[in-house]
Amino acid sequence: MISKIVPTSRQYVYTIPFLLIVFIITMVSTYHQSLTYDEPDHYKFGRDALAGRVWEASMQKMPVTALNVLPVYLLEKAGVRMTSSEKVFVGRIPTALASAVLALFVFAWSARLYGLTGGLFSLILYTFCPTIIAHSGLITTDVYCACFMFISVYFFVKYINNDVSAHFKTQDIPSSCHTRDFLSGIQQSNHEQDGSPTNTFGDDTRFTNARMHPIKNGSLKNLLIAACASGVAQVTKHTALLLFPIFIIILLFNMYTSAAPHGRWCFHAKRRVLHAIIFLAVVWLIINSSYCFNGTFMRAGDYINKSMELSQKAENPSVFADLSRRLGARFPFVPVLFPKAYLDAFFKGMYYNITGQGHGPVYLMGKLSWTGWWYYFPVVSLLKFPLAFFALLLVSFAVSGRFIASKPFDEFALAVSSVVLVLFFCFFCTAQIGVRYLIPILPFVYVFIGKTVAYSPGKYVRLYKVACSLLAVWFVVSSITFFPHYISYFNELTGNRSNLYKWLADSNLDWGQNDYYLVEYLKKHSGEKIFVKPQKLVEGTVIVDVNSLVGITVSQDTYKWLRDNYEPAGNIAYSWLVYHVPVEVKK
Repeated sequence: MISKIVPTSRQYVYTIPFLLIVFIITMVSTYHQSLTYDEPDHYKFGRDALAGRVWEASMQKMPVTALNVLPVYLLEKAGVRMTSSEKVFVGRIPTALASAVLALFVFAWSARLYGLTGGLFSLILYTFCPTIIAHSGLITTDVYCACFMFISVYFFVKYINNDVSAHFKTQDIPSSCHTRDFLSGIQQSNHEQDGSPTNTFGDDTRFTNARMHPIKNGSLKNLLIAACASGVAQVTKHTALLLFPIFIIILLFNMYTSAAPHGRWCFHAKRRVLHAIIFLAVVWLIINSSYCFNGTFMRAGDYINKSMELSQKAENPSVFADLSRRLGARFPFVPVLFPKAYLDAFFKGMYYNITGQGHGPVYLMGKLSWTGWWYYFPVVSLLKFPLAFFALLLVSFAVSGRFIASKPFDEFALAVSSVVLVLFFCFFCTAQIGVRYLIPILPFVYVFIGKTVAYSPGKYVRLYKVACSLLAVWFVVSSITFFPHYISYFNELTGNRSNLYKWLADSNLDWGQNDYYLVEYLKKHSGEKIFVKPQKLVEGTVIVDVNSLVGITVSQDTYKWLRDNYEPAGNIAYSWLVYHVPVEVKK
């Protein structure tokens, strides 16, 4: 039996070096990065949010980036003068700190399930994850979203566990309940394989004779923390709305696997309804506070009129029209309970997701599309995550059985959170423009992988531990070989790093982050004849960015002559490609 393990404060000391690495490697790797395509708009929206001036949606930008503006604002108020590059560097620090906080919770959940070794193993994978590092130092919302979604699920599961412990007595649970049968079958199957005893619940007397005592404040405290984290998550990205189906599925799993007399379930159901009201009230309050209640309680009819005015300025006048007309015509005097900018961004996101607008074309292995492909994110994962990641994930699945019996709700929550996010992005998301959309999935998976080092096979223990260690080393080495260009990370399947553009582009490879390195290259080769992004056929050295080459930022025909006839002779920080075009090209 693998019982719950609560990390001690002393054990958290072991996380300090890794948290420092998360912060330092993030800030060092982004020190010379120019602003990526999305950062200026995120920063501007955060500045407006900090000043309470958010009335209109701005391409789904969210108020959480006010955190990035805050240190710059405070320093300027204190009389500190900064250059534009220094403002960018300082503005990126809060995102790196959020990543460090997320790393701490990855350790906490993994250590609770798999002990100190499992927690540290998950933390190492998170610390050196190239995708995490790449986006932890940017003024964007992807890492914020992952952080607060993960924290909310973590505390929601703690709430479920504490709530069950506080309100069900073990003597009320018949021996034939769903959970006991389900877990007993798993445990017996695993013990039969390794020859160990088949005692389902081991020495954990909580499941045998003990009476479970109420936890005075644990249940409600965890609920409130989960609600606060969920509320903040809602003002990071609309992806966080997926928390609600995740919570519902976890609750249904709890209801199915817990057996109790009808009267006790009725009492418990009433209590859960009260808790749900509290939870939603906290989320609602945080969303509205983040927008300073701008537009909240506006009558539906007035909201429609303002949204219609905005839609006339949009690229397509039907952005808001259809849904707004239907709702407003039926309920013109009903107050709108959310800020206008929040709802506008939601409706705009829905429209863009359906039509494929709001972003450039999706690029995958030489093909362009506006609505993408269901297999885009699986392919991106296969190319952008370290190969050792997949090996460790397979091992985790192989050894999962005996761990499910210990903490079924935690294991189920990790699985369902990942699956819901994967299914959404594969089948319902047309904004297939980067692996960064998958960042909210990674913390759950890294915790899940923590069990690999907590597992101890009956035979070949030393060989198994060595194999896991070697996979972790491979993971880390593969990541650091791309330092400091983590946005452009690809694993070993892609081969020549000057040919990465043949697989993916956009924020997977070229997000406008490497202008500094281009300038440095031109300085070093100042005496050479170099053409940067030429608009016509030329001979000599030609440098072009990946997004222009493949046709994302310009017409696909613009550089067809270069793309189809020549191979890159080299690259500048992977996102700028260097070609040597001979004289005869002009003939």
